[in-house]
Amino acid sequence: RFVAVEGESWKGRLGTALRTNVPLRTFFELYGHAAAGHGMLRFAFMRIGETPVAAQLAVEYARKYWLLKIGYDERFSHCSPGILLMYKALERAFNDGLETFEFLGSNEGWIQIWSHNLHKYYTRSIDRVSMRRLLARTLAFSERVNWNIRTRLAHTGKRS
Repeated sequence: RFVAVEGESWKGRLGTALRTNVPLRTFFELYGHAAAGHGMLRFAFMRIGETPVAAQLAVEYARKYWLLKIGYDERFSHCSPGILLMYKALERAFNDGLETFEFLGSNEGWIQIWSHNLHKYYTRSIDRVSMRRLLARTLAFSERVNWNIRTRLAHTGKRS
């Protein structure tokens, strides 16, 4: 249901919605199953009648609400369902005594409605490297180290 709602917004038109971005969807499915297994996964939906018009995917951990993904059906944009759902999610977090509500992702203009504090989170990634390339890099590095050691020993008059 979340994927369907999120896909009805500009994300669906641009191809960034989970329904069209298979690697990202796979990540969120795997992460969601793991988070659900720990009782941390949260979904929030706003409906008009039986129709879901806004949705949130989040994790509640360490007394914090970590908002991972949002979406809304643009056919209902005239009544701002995403903003209304955000209000209810913030209200629930406050009533449950959570310490913070973290808006993850890019610092979009609509977030300024809710918060003026910006926390920067940095990510680091390691790309997959083939065994051949890893071996070549290791050999090149060891040759540089060996050359540096030989050069220093030569300057001190010692032999290796």
